[in-house]
Amino acid sequence: MGIPTSSPASSADGSLPLLSVQNLSVEFRTGGEPVQAVRDVSFDLYAGEILGLVGESGSGKSVSMNSLLRLNPSPPANITGGSVQFMGTDLLSLPERQLRRVRGRNIAMIFQDPTTSFNPVQTIGSQIFEAMRVHDRGISRRTARLRAIELLDLVGVPSPKVRYAQYPHEFSGGMRQRAMIAMALANRPKLLIADEPTTALDVTVQAQILETLQEIQRETNLSIILITHDMGIIAEIADRVLVMYAGKIVETAEVEPIFGSPLHPYTRGLLSSLPRLDASVGDLPSIPGQPPSLNPPPAGCAFHPRCELSQHRERCRAEIPGLVHANGSQHDVACHFFTELRVPAPAASEER
Repeated sequence: MGIPTSSPASSADGSLPLLSVQNLSVEFRTGGEPVQAVRDVSFDLYAGEILGLVGESGSGKSVSMNSLLRLNPSPPANITGGSVQFMGTDLLSLPERQLRRVRGRNIAMIFQDPTTSFNPVQTIGSQIFEAMRVHDRGISRRTARLRAIELLDLVGVPSPKVRYAQYPHEFSGGMRQRAMIAMALANRPKLLIADEPTTALDVTVQAQILETLQEIQRETNLSIILITHDMGIIAEIADRVLVMYAGKIVETAEVEPIFGSPLHPYTRGLLSSLPRLDASVGDLPSIPGQPPSLNPPPAGCAFHPRCELSQHRERCRAEIPGLVHANGSQHDVACHFFTELRVPAPAASEER
Protein backbone atom coordinates (compact mmCIF):
# COMPACT_ATOMS: atom_id res chain seq x y z
CA MET A 1 0.00 0.00 0.00
CA GLY A 2 1.63 3.24 -1.14
CA ILE A 3 0.87 6.94 -1.21
CA PRO A 4 -1.12 8.06 -4.26
CA THR A 5 0.72 10.42 -6.57
CA SER A 6 -2.10 12.95 -6.89
CA SER A 7 -3.40 15.03 -4.00
CA PRO A 8 -7.03 15.95 -3.39
CA ALA A 9 -8.27 19.36 -4.37
CA SER A 10 -8.96 22.11 -1.88
CA SER A 11 -12.04 22.18 0.34
CA ALA A 12 -13.68 24.86 -1.80
CA ASP A 13 -14.95 22.25 -4.25
CA GLY A 14 -16.08 19.82 -1.57
CA SER A 15 -13.34 17.26 -2.15
CA LEU A 16 -11.68 15.07 0.45
CA PRO A 17 -9.06 16.52 2.81
CA LEU A 18 -5.36 15.99 2.24
CA LEU A 19 -5.02 14.87 5.87
CA SER A 20 -7.76 13.53 8.11
CA VAL A 21 -6.99 12.75 11.76
CA GLN A 22 -9.75 10.96 13.65
CA ASN A 23 -9.88 10.24 17.40
CA LEU A 24 -6.10 10.22 17.87
CA SER A 25 -5.05 9.30 21.42
CA VAL A 26 -1.50 8.99 22.76
CA GLU A 27 -0.25 8.04 26.21
CA PHE A 28 3.15 7.79 27.86
CA ARG A 29 3.98 4.96 30.26
CA THR A 30 6.88 5.62 32.60
CA GLY A 31 5.67 3.64 35.60
CA GLY A 32 2.44 4.09 37.50
CA GLU A 33 -0.58 5.63 35.81
CA PRO A 34 -0.09 6.44 32.10
CA VAL A 35 0.06 10.10 31.07
CA GLN A 36 -2.73 10.69 28.54
CA ALA A 37 -0.94 13.34 26.52
CA VAL A 38 -3.33 13.41 23.53
CA ARG A 39 -7.00 12.59 23.95
CA ASP A 40 -9.40 11.94 21.09
CA VAL A 41 -8.04 14.57 18.68
CA SER A 42 -9.79 14.93 15.31
CA PHE A 43 -9.29 17.45 12.48
CA ASP A 44 -9.01 17.75 8.70
CA LEU A 45 -6.47 19.65 6.62
CA TYR A 46 -6.98 20.60 2.99
CA ALA A 47 -4.52 21.23 0.17
CA GLY A 48 -3.02 24.71 0.30
CA GLU A 49 -4.30 25.42 3.81
CA ILE A 50 -2.28 26.79 6.75
CA LEU A 51 -3.58 25.36 10.01
CA GLY A 52 -2.45 26.91 13.30
CA LEU A 53 -2.18 24.68 16.37
CA VAL A 54 -2.00 26.70 19.60
CA GLY A 55 -1.96 26.13 23.33
CA GLU A 56 0.24 26.35 26.40
CA SER A 57 3.32 24.19 26.84
CA GLY A 58 2.24 20.65 27.64
CA SER A 59 -1.11 20.92 25.89
CA GLY A 60 -0.23 18.10 23.46
CA LYS A 61 0.60 20.10 20.33
CA SER A 62 3.98 18.58 19.46
CA VAL A 63 3.10 15.09 20.69
CA SER A 64 0.01 14.96 18.49
CA MET A 65 1.86 16.15 15.39
CA ASN A 66 4.85 13.85 15.97
CA SER A 67 2.38 10.99 16.27
CA LEU A 68 1.20 11.53 12.70
CA LEU A 69 4.55 10.12 11.54
CA ARG A 70 5.10 7.94 14.63
CA LEU A 71 8.12 9.99 15.68
CA ASN A 72 7.52 9.81 19.43
CA PRO A 73 9.89 7.22 20.97
CA SER A 74 8.07 3.98 21.79
CA PRO A 75 8.36 3.13 24.58
CA PRO A 76 7.34 5.21 26.47
CA ALA A 77 4.92 6.68 23.88
CA ASN A 78 2.01 4.55 22.75
CA ILE A 79 -0.71 5.45 20.25
CA THR A 80 -3.80 3.97 21.87
CA GLY A 81 -6.42 4.84 19.26
CA GLY A 82 -7.39 6.72 16.15
CA SER A 83 -6.48 6.93 12.49
CA VAL A 84 -4.35 9.28 10.37
CA GLN A 85 -5.45 9.28 6.74
CA PHE A 86 -2.99 11.04 4.42
CA MET A 87 -3.90 11.09 0.74
CA GLY A 88 -6.08 8.04 1.31
CA THR A 89 -3.56 5.97 3.31
CA ASP A 90 -3.67 5.31 7.06
CA LEU A 91 -0.19 6.25 8.29
CA LEU A 92 -0.68 4.52 11.64
CA SER A 93 -1.06 1.12 9.98
CA LEU A 94 1.82 1.48 7.50
CA PRO A 95 4.84 -0.78 8.03
CA GLU A 96 7.89 1.19 9.18
CA ARG A 97 9.68 0.72 5.86
CA GLN A 98 6.81 2.27 3.91
CA LEU A 99 6.38 5.05 6.47
CA ARG A 100 10.02 6.08 5.95
CA ARG A 101 9.15 6.80 2.32
CA VAL A 102 6.50 9.26 3.50
CA ARG A 103 8.69 11.04 6.06
CA GLY A 104 10.65 13.82 4.42
CA ARG A 105 9.09 13.24 1.01
CA ASN A 106 5.31 13.63 1.26
CA ILE A 107 5.36 15.07 4.77
CA ALA A 108 8.28 17.15 6.05
CA MET A 109 8.94 18.66 9.46
CA ILE A 110 10.72 21.73 10.79
CA PHE A 111 11.73 21.26 14.41
CA GLN A 112 12.04 23.87 17.15
CA ASP A 113 15.83 24.06 17.34
CA PRO A 114 17.71 24.08 14.03
CA THR A 115 21.02 23.91 15.92
CA THR A 116 20.32 20.33 17.00
CA SER A 117 18.72 19.39 13.67
CA PHE A 118 21.95 19.76 11.67
CA ASN A 119 25.07 17.61 11.88
CA PRO A 120 27.81 20.07 12.97
CA VAL A 121 30.59 18.29 11.02
CA GLN A 122 28.83 18.24 7.65
CA THR A 123 28.18 21.19 5.37
CA ILE A 124 24.69 22.55 4.96
CA GLY A 125 24.72 21.65 1.29
CA SER A 126 25.73 18.03 1.89
CA GLN A 127 22.89 17.61 4.37
CA ILE A 128 20.31 19.01 1.95
CA PHE A 129 21.78 16.70 -0.72
CA GLU A 130 21.43 13.71 1.62
CA ALA A 131 17.79 14.60 2.31
CA MET A 132 17.14 14.34 -1.45
CA ARG A 133 19.24 11.21 -1.96
CA VAL A 134 17.33 9.25 0.72
CA HIS A 135 14.22 9.41 -1.45
CA ASP A 136 15.86 9.50 -4.88
CA ARG A 137 18.93 7.26 -5.17
CA GLY A 138 19.30 8.13 -8.84
CA ILE A 139 19.79 11.85 -8.37
CA SER A 140 23.20 13.07 -9.52
CA ARG A 141 25.44 15.15 -7.29
CA ARG A 142 25.34 18.03 -9.77
CA THR A 143 21.53 18.03 -9.94
CA ALA A 144 21.27 17.84 -6.17
CA ARG A 145 23.75 20.67 -5.73
CA LEU A 146 21.86 22.93 -8.12
CA ARG A 147 18.58 22.04 -6.41
CA ALA A 148 20.03 22.76 -2.95
CA ILE A 149 21.39 26.14 -4.05
CA GLU A 150 18.02 26.95 -5.60
CA LEU A 151 16.28 26.05 -2.32
CA LEU A 152 18.66 28.17 -0.22
CA ASP A 153 17.97 31.07 -2.55
CA LEU A 154 14.20 30.41 -2.35
CA VAL A 155 14.16 30.69 1.45
CA GLY A 156 16.21 33.89 1.43
CA VAL A 157 19.70 32.68 2.35
CA PRO A 158 22.13 35.28 0.91
CA SER A 159 24.96 34.10 -1.37
CA PRO A 160 23.52 30.58 -1.61
CA LYS A 161 26.45 29.21 -3.64
CA VAL A 162 28.85 30.21 -0.88
CA ARG A 163 26.54 29.14 1.94
CA TYR A 164 26.08 25.72 0.35
CA ALA A 165 29.65 24.80 1.31
CA GLN A 166 29.54 26.24 4.83
CA TYR A 167 28.94 24.47 8.14
CA PRO A 168 26.00 25.04 10.51
CA HIS A 169 28.11 27.04 12.99
CA GLU A 170 28.83 29.57 10.24
CA PHE A 171 25.10 30.37 9.98
CA SER A 172 23.20 32.69 12.29
CA GLY A 173 20.11 31.34 14.08
CA GLY A 174 17.80 32.86 11.48
CA MET A 175 19.89 31.51 8.60
CA ARG A 176 19.94 28.02 10.16
CA GLN A 177 16.16 28.12 10.38
CA ARG A 178 15.97 29.13 6.71
CA ALA A 179 18.31 26.28 5.82
CA MET A 180 16.09 23.90 7.80
CA ILE A 181 13.10 25.07 5.74
CA ALA A 182 15.12 24.52 2.55
CA MET A 183 15.97 20.95 3.63
CA ALA A 184 12.32 20.28 4.50
CA LEU A 185 11.30 21.41 1.01
CA ALA A 186 13.99 19.38 -0.76
CA ASN A 187 11.61 16.63 -1.90
CA ARG A 188 8.65 18.89 -2.71
CA PRO A 189 6.37 17.63 0.11
CA LYS A 190 2.61 18.00 0.12
CA LEU A 191 2.53 18.83 3.84
CA LEU A 192 4.95 20.76 6.04
CA ILE A 193 4.68 20.54 9.84
CA ALA A 194 6.46 23.49 11.46
CA ASP A 195 7.00 23.08 15.20
CA GLU A 196 7.65 26.51 16.75
CA PRO A 197 9.73 27.57 13.70
CA THR A 198 10.49 31.04 15.10
CA THR A 199 11.42 30.07 18.67
CA ALA A 200 14.40 32.06 20.08
CA LEU A 201 14.54 34.35 17.03
CA ASP A 202 14.20 38.10 17.32
CA VAL A 203 10.98 39.66 16.05
CA THR A 204 12.49 40.93 12.80
CA VAL A 205 13.80 37.48 11.86
CA GLN A 206 10.50 35.92 12.99
CA ALA A 207 8.63 38.14 10.54
CA GLN A 208 11.03 37.21 7.74
CA ILE A 209 10.67 33.48 8.41
CA LEU A 210 6.86 33.71 8.46
CA GLU A 211 6.87 35.74 5.24
CA THR A 212 9.10 33.09 3.64
CA LEU A 213 6.69 30.30 4.62
CA GLN A 214 3.73 32.27 3.26
CA GLU A 215 5.47 32.93 -0.06
CA ILE A 216 6.41 29.27 -0.47
CA GLN A 217 2.87 28.18 0.41
CA ARG A 218 1.40 30.51 -2.20
CA GLU A 219 3.85 29.41 -4.90
CA THR A 220 3.59 25.65 -4.32
CA ASN A 221 0.08 25.18 -2.81
CA LEU A 222 1.84 23.55 0.16
CA SER A 223 -0.27 22.64 3.19
CA ILE A 224 1.24 23.75 6.50
CA ILE A 225 0.53 22.85 10.12
CA LEU A 226 2.06 25.56 12.30
CA ILE A 227 2.57 24.65 15.96
CA THR A 228 2.99 27.64 18.26
CA HIS A 229 1.99 29.17 21.58
CA ASP A 230 1.99 32.65 20.01
CA MET A 231 -1.48 33.82 19.01
CA GLY A 232 0.05 36.80 17.22
CA ILE A 233 1.82 34.48 14.78
CA ILE A 234 -1.46 32.64 14.18
CA ALA A 235 -3.21 35.90 13.35
CA GLU A 236 -0.47 36.69 10.85
CA ILE A 237 -0.24 33.47 8.88
CA ALA A 238 -2.97 30.88 9.55
CA ASP A 239 -6.22 30.23 7.69
CA ARG A 240 -7.76 28.11 10.45
CA VAL A 241 -6.97 27.49 14.12
CA LEU A 242 -7.05 24.51 16.49
CA VAL A 243 -6.83 25.42 20.18
CA MET A 244 -5.57 22.60 22.44
CA TYR A 245 -5.77 22.28 26.19
CA ALA A 246 -4.80 19.27 28.32
CA GLY A 247 -4.46 17.01 25.29
CA LYS A 248 -7.82 17.87 23.72
CA ILE A 249 -9.06 20.28 21.07
CA VAL A 250 -11.29 22.82 22.82
CA GLU A 251 -12.05 25.17 19.92
CA THR A 252 -11.56 25.29 16.17
CA ALA A 253 -12.55 27.88 13.59
CA GLU A 254 -11.15 30.14 10.92
CA VAL A 255 -8.87 32.92 12.17
CA GLU A 256 -11.40 35.76 12.05
CA PRO A 257 -14.03 34.09 14.30
CA ILE A 258 -11.37 32.93 16.75
CA PHE A 259 -9.99 36.44 17.20
CA GLY A 260 -13.29 38.26 16.79
CA SER A 261 -15.59 36.10 18.92
CA PRO A 262 -13.79 33.30 20.79
CA LEU A 263 -16.28 30.91 22.35
CA HIS A 264 -14.12 28.96 24.79
CA PRO A 265 -12.97 30.62 28.04
CA TYR A 266 -9.46 29.26 27.48
CA THR A 267 -9.21 30.81 24.01
CA ARG A 268 -10.49 34.10 25.40
CA GLY A 269 -7.86 33.90 28.14
CA LEU A 270 -5.09 33.37 25.60
CA LEU A 271 -6.24 36.34 23.55
CA SER A 272 -6.69 38.57 26.60
CA SER A 273 -3.06 38.01 27.54
CA LEU A 274 -1.84 39.55 24.26
CA PRO A 275 -0.61 43.18 24.43
CA ARG A 276 -2.74 45.61 22.41
CA LEU A 277 -1.72 48.80 20.65
CA ASP A 278 -5.10 50.40 21.41
CA ALA A 279 -4.95 49.74 25.16
CA SER A 280 -3.15 51.56 27.96
CA VAL A 281 0.08 50.10 29.26
CA GLY A 282 -0.35 48.00 32.40
CA ASP A 283 -0.29 44.47 33.72
CA LEU A 284 -1.62 41.99 31.18
CA PRO A 285 -4.40 39.70 32.38
CA SER A 286 -3.42 36.07 32.81
CA ILE A 287 -5.24 32.77 33.13
CA PRO A 288 -5.27 31.82 36.81
CA GLY A 289 -3.86 28.51 38.01
CA GLN A 290 -1.81 25.91 36.15
CA PRO A 291 -2.57 23.30 33.46
CA PRO A 292 -3.73 20.03 35.05
CA SER A 293 -1.78 16.83 35.43
CA LEU A 294 -2.70 14.22 32.83
CA ASN A 295 -1.62 11.36 35.06
CA PRO A 296 -4.56 10.73 35.05
CA PRO A 297 -6.52 13.65 33.52
CA PRO A 298 -9.11 15.32 35.74
CA ALA A 299 -12.75 14.33 35.57
CA GLY A 300 -15.12 16.51 33.58
CA CYS A 301 -13.79 19.55 31.73
CA ALA A 302 -10.03 19.79 32.32
CA PHE A 303 -10.22 23.61 32.25
CA HIS A 304 -12.93 23.98 34.89
CA PRO A 305 -10.61 24.78 37.86
CA ARG A 306 -9.32 27.83 35.93
CA CYS A 307 -12.55 28.77 34.17
CA GLU A 308 -14.52 31.98 34.63
CA LEU A 309 -17.74 30.21 33.61
CA SER A 310 -17.46 27.06 35.70
CA GLN A 311 -18.35 28.60 39.08
CA HIS A 312 -18.12 25.10 40.62
CA ARG A 313 -20.92 23.78 38.44
CA GLU A 314 -21.38 20.05 38.76
CA ARG A 315 -21.66 19.55 35.01
CA CYS A 316 -18.21 21.08 34.46
CA ARG A 317 -16.70 18.86 37.15
CA ALA A 318 -18.32 15.62 36.00
CA GLU A 319 -18.98 15.71 32.23
CA ILE A 320 -16.33 16.04 29.52
CA PRO A 321 -17.66 18.49 26.90
CA GLY A 322 -17.52 17.37 23.29
CA LEU A 323 -16.94 19.63 20.30
CA VAL A 324 -20.24 21.07 19.07
CA HIS A 325 -21.10 23.37 16.18
CA ALA A 326 -21.48 26.88 17.53
CA ASN A 327 -21.75 29.33 14.63
CA GLY A 328 -22.64 27.00 11.79
CA SER A 329 -20.37 24.12 10.79
CA GLN A 330 -17.14 26.13 10.72
CA HIS A 331 -16.83 27.03 14.41
CA ASP A 332 -16.67 24.21 16.96
CA VAL A 333 -16.23 24.55 20.71
CA ALA A 334 -16.00 22.14 23.66
CA CYS A 335 -17.69 24.02 26.49
CA HIS A 336 -20.98 23.32 28.27
CA PHE A 337 -21.77 27.01 28.76
CA PHE A 338 -20.12 28.73 25.79
CA THR A 339 -23.30 30.69 24.98
CA GLU A 340 -22.66 32.79 28.10
CA LEU A 341 -19.56 34.26 26.46
CA ARG A 342 -21.67 35.89 23.76
CA VAL A 343 -23.25 38.27 26.27
CA PRO A 344 -22.07 39.25 29.77
CA ALA A 345 -23.01 36.46 32.19
CA PRO A 346 -25.09 37.35 35.27
CA ALA A 347 -23.06 38.06 38.40
CA ALA A 348 -24.64 35.09 40.18
CA SER A 349 -25.35 32.63 37.39
CA GLU A 350 -27.24 29.55 38.49
CA GLU A 351 -26.47 25.98 37.53
CA ARG A 352 -28.41 24.84 34.48
